[in-house]
Amino acid sequence: MLIYATSPKKTLVAAARVARVQVESPETLWRSVKKVSGVTLQEFEAYFDGAKQAVGLWLDQVAPLSRPVPLEKLRQRWPGFRPPQSFCYVTQDQVQKLPELTNFSQSCEGAK
Repeated sequence: MLIYATSPKKTLVAAARVARVQVESPETLWRSVKKVSGVTLQEFEAYFDGAKQAVGLWLDQVAPLSRPVPLEKLRQRWPGFRPPQSFCYVTQDQVQKLPELTNFSQSCEGAK
């Protein structure tokens, strides 16, 4: 997973591995993530308002990029790149160009 920071940073800032996907009711998910989510209960409830199911992504191998990649550079190297509203899939071509953008050294084999 590549992690993009929205405004005001507008920068690719980190990479991580999705270790687990948890699908629960919002109430059950909150009990699991409240100590590690980085959001308040009010923010969590507002985000999942009206939802019967909530999805949590558990990350490991989180690696901040030592040279974050600004949006302008992403658009130069990845033609047509638009910052995701929630998520987007990275193409194999984009993964192959990642070392050109930053000193990202972790393996991205198998990225879809």
